[in-house]
Amino acid sequence: MLLPALLVYRDPPRPESSKGLRQVLGGAAEVLGDARFMLMVVIYSGFWVLYFQNFGTVLYYLRDVVDRAPVSAAVTGLLHAVGLDWTFTFDIEHVTAINAGTIILLQVLVSRGVAKRAALPTMVAGMLIGGVGFVLLALSQSPWVCIAGLAVFSLGEMTAHPKYYAFVGSVAPEDRKAVYMGYAFLYGVFGSLLGSNLGAVLWANLVEPVLRTPQVGGRTRRSGSSSRRSTWWPRAA
Repeated sequence: MLLPALLVYRDPPRPESSKGLRQVLGGAAEVLGDARFMLMVVIYSGFWVLYFQNFGTVLYYLRDVVDRAPVSAAVTGLLHAVGLDWTFTFDIEHVTAINAGTIILLQVLVSRGVAKRAALPTMVAGMLIGGVGFVLLALSQSPWVCIAGLAVFSLGEMTAHPKYYAFVGSVAPEDRKAVYMGYAFLYGVFGSLLGSNLGAVLWANLVEPVLRTPQVGGRTRRSGSSSRRSTWWPRAA
């Protein structure tokens, strides 16, 4: 992908921007002052609070709580069975691989399934599915349940996210769609800032003090319940 981009691709001609700084700032003020639009962005950010745990607390959880040996043994056995003398180790880098792999395999099917469905109910359904994925993570320390939880969350992500932009396009004023689409990306700003801090606080106070003790299962379920509320709160709002 890199070589064709460097050697073949050329940017198409771009029209000169006729907007001055005052107009740009005016557009920003208009979007940020649209209370209903900004509420929708904040609500959707709640879902991305969970998403950004995949780069923080979920990695700690897999490393310190989940017994990864059964998955490592099963995949290594499968590789040996097909004649590959490789040893597989299930580790934290596979969290993002499971997320990306699930989307690569299923995104086209999911998109076809929800293509004709209304955007807002589909978004809500996707966020709820994602919440169920994290509930699965919290309920069991089994590595197979962990993988299932990550896959279910990815299913929720690929259900909700495309419809988010479809919904933004449908509610934005006709002459302001591009501006609204640009500021719709604020969900990532809010979700990453809140998600990283919330996840760190929950992990440090609920899980880390009881690592490698029998109490860790109960603590991770409590932490999962807190994350679940952060996803269900937008539905109530």
